[in-house]
Amino acid sequence: MLNALPAPKKVIFLVEEPSMQLFLEALFQQLHLPETAYQIKAFRGKQLLLPAIPRLLNSWREPNTQFFILIDNDNKDCIQLKNKLVFDCLQANRSDTVVRIVCQELEAWYLGDLFAIKSYSPLKKSFKGQLKQIEDNKLIPDEIQRPSKVLEAHLGNLIKSDIAKYMGKNITLEGNSSVSFGYFVQALKTVFPCLPATLETP
Repeated sequence: MLNALPAPKKVIFLVEEPSMQLFLEALFQQLHLPETAYQIKAFRGKQLLLPAIPRLLNSWREPNTQFFILIDNDNKDCIQLKNKLVFDCLQANRSDTVVRIVCQELEAWYLGDLFAIKSYSPLKKSFKGQLKQIEDNKLIPDEIQRPSKVLEAHLGNLIKSDIAKYMGKNITLEGNSSVSFGYFVQALKTVFPCLPATLETP
């Protein structure tokens, strides 16, 4: 009798907010990843996600799984935050867990793709100047303290769930000016070997 093939690996994403879950779901659809390849668990804030990580990693019994933690930096010490998370993963015997820090918030990733964000909504004149600074590399998306507030101020009635779905479907994975988004994309290629080396999207 032939030995049964091992079940394909599933990646478990732990994220701190529902909008990140919606963004990832739309992004993975754009990348044509099968739904069986991943699972996303969203929390309602960092204060709920952080204490849940050791418990989840210790109690998870499904075989052939790998965890991927995505968490906002929120203008804190990103090295300290990442070191804490890596330590928690080691303590839970999950050294293969991928930890990525979003600088400073998910919305910085949106601002890293000016073509997509410009096509999302008619822009107020006051916003065009700020986007021009990003375009000219005088303003780095990851260094904007509250990118979510920037979008709220200039895109009018911003609904986080709507823009998360839109950007997940339309964001270009190569050439985004957010450095933390670039690190995230590199990690995706590592945990999903089926993805091509270059993730060029329309």
